[in-house]
Amino acid sequence: MSNKQSFKKIGYTDIIAIIVGIIMIVSFAVGVSKISSTDLPFEQDISSEEPSDISVSEEPEQPSVPEQKPVENKYKYYNELDLKNTFVSNSTVANGVLSVITKNNAVFPTVDENVLKSFYSYTNKHKMYGLSDINQYAFREAAEYFDKFIISFCTAVPDNNILIDKGYVSPDGTFKGSIVNNVDFDSQDIDLMSGYTIRLGRYPKGNEYSYLVDQSYKYGIVQRYPDNRENYTGFGESESIYRYVGLEHSEYMNYYNYSLEEYIDKLRTEKVIEFDSDLFPGIAYVTCYFPVDVESTETIIKVPFEDSVNYTISGDGTRGFIVTITVNK
Repeated sequence: MSNKQSFKKIGYTDIIAIIVGIIMIVSFAVGVSKISSTDLPFEQDISSEEPSDISVSEEPEQPSVPEQKPVENKYKYYNELDLKNTFVSNSTVANGVLSVITKNNAVFPTVDENVLKSFYSYTNKHKMYGLSDINQYAFREAAEYFDKFIISFCTAVPDNNILIDKGYVSPDGTFKGSIVNNVDFDSQDIDLMSGYTIRLGRYPKGNEYSYLVDQSYKYGIVQRYPDNRENYTGFGESESIYRYVGLEHSEYMNYYNYSLEEYIDKLRTEKVIEFDSDLFPGIAYVTCYFPVDVESTETIIKVPFEDSVNYTISGDGTRGFIVTITVNK
């Protein structure tokens, strides 16, 4: 055998063996590398879990969280009331202490002028404040609280020159057959049509007169056109025009700093508002909103079944009726 043949035979065999060996070594190395570098899919979970032999009861007990009350149980006073259906005429939707009056009203207040109370009957006795003339009127309940309100101001600010400049004004400019000043439908005086509004006058401006705004709610009265509420009321602030809305509403409006328009909007949305009075502990008020039945001339509202339960009814001016019930807690 020649040297060339021997070299070929030995060389090819060795090469093949070497290649096979290299392949096996590389395959083993790659396999080990993959195992050592691959993350276990639940490795993190295992390391963070509590040992299975530890009882859950050894964990500190967490306080229970009360469940959200269902909507139908939201109003505890309302749900306890015994109510019955009654009818109100849609033509009275602009009547009442909460009526919002604008020149666009389809219906305007109907006021029995014979039941209005003269402010002169008060001032003629106590002479605590003045009148621009003796023909200044408001509904009796409103007049009584306005009188108390202004007297309280005169007592707190003795050196004053306050008067009632204007009370009720009818839409047609007459009062009990006599011609008086017409309502300016484009001014703040339009609210004087309600019979629950007065305009004050002849008093100097100053910080001491903030008493009127700050204390009015204690007498069932609100500033009709508050500061920074023009987007709601349509008018800028007036320190002269005040509206009687009743204690059952003034306290709530004062707490949330609502204008009359904002309060009515909230009632239309919520349908029922109830709150505990701070002015009269032991008393709560439940106020319910009923949209006008546009398919009829009357609207069904709910009022207390027992006549002994105090309640009031007011229109909102255009779209619905508001029933407010006084609850003894």
